[in-house]
Amino acid sequence: ASTYNSMAMVHEDKGEFDKSMEYHELSLNICLKTLGEANPTVAATYNNIATCLLKMDDLDRALDYFEKSLAIKQHTLGEYHRDVASTVHNISNVYARKGELDKATDYCKKGLDIRLKEFGNNHPHVAASYTTLALLCKDSGHQDDALEYYKNTLSIMLTTAGEDHQDTAATYNNIGRVFVMKQEPDRAIEYLERSLTISLKTLDETHPNVVLSYENMVSAYLLKGEFDTALIYCNKILAARLQTLPKNHPDVALSYRDLGNVYKMKGDTDKALENCLKALDVRLWAFGTTHIKIAESHSDLAAVIEARDDVNNALNQHKKSVTMRVSLPGEIPLTIEVAHSCESMARIYKSHGHLREAITCHQESLKFKLM
Repeated sequence: ASTYNSMAMVHEDKGEFDKSMEYHELSLNICLKTLGEANPTVAATYNNIATCLLKMDDLDRALDYFEKSLAIKQHTLGEYHRDVASTVHNISNVYARKGELDKATDYCKKGLDIRLKEFGNNHPHVAASYTTLALLCKDSGHQDDALEYYKNTLSIMLTTAGEDHQDTAATYNNIGRVFVMKQEPDRAIEYLERSLTISLKTLDETHPNVVLSYENMVSAYLLKGEFDTALIYCNKILAARLQTLPKNHPDVALSYRDLGNVYKMKGDTDKALENCLKALDVRLWAFGTTHIKIAESHSDLAAVIEARDDVNNALNQHKKSVTMRVSLPGEIPLTIEVAHSCESMARIYKSHGHLREAITCHQESLKFKLM
């Protein structure tokens, strides 16, 4: 059984998940025959199978195996054991992946309760539970709860790791992000600056953690309407990505797109157009001519060109975006974006007295909204 398990792990590490599952099942069958169901080794095997299924995005089966593992661990170890907490958090993760955030939060709270009893109030595992809860609350739109959990994490990190630890910096960044989402940019900047001060002591400006803080700084300064400062951070992000990524990487395109959007907000349509075109060029290299990101770039260009009063070209860009989106596999987000493009075209037609065309576009928009 242990040999089969080892072979399963090797195939899993190679990304050969179907082969890995074959060996996991062989290992499980032997364990069940020789050890019986209620055995820690069987629980570990169920956990390994669930982890493999999770990598295969087979979420329902992963959940089934994690629950089997949990039942055995609760029976053999008791309710309040660190291994029980780990499996409870695994189940929480599956529910989060399934989009069932309320269930994910319930399991995460159970895991936190176990860890508090097992480790006490000031332990990194407890901090990890608080951080996960904060993320779930943030994604559920409960920003005040997220902020409370992140502050609990911060208190533990300051006690156990100290002010100058990268995990402390990450927590400051997370708190800053929540303040951005709460539309409190000054508080956000306060925490983001703390994060950057710590990060830049040991990391250079190209490190992903630093770039993430820069991204949140952009959002905060946009909320304040300070476009020039936002542009400084946008350019720092672009410089980091150009230094660490191929020039045709999608994240480089994203930086050009963000620069274009900020320049548009600032009213500098020349710079906005320049950067939106660069974003499109990179995306054409990265994705080819038919991709959702190409359609997105055409929508961006349409908005900038409309701001430059080049009506016909703006309409042409909107039409390219719509044509491309409807030709891609149908998903609700795609139909929503098509509806938005149709509304934009309706607005342009109406503003120039072409009411019949405007009505047609409104009708098309309604059709896609109802899909």
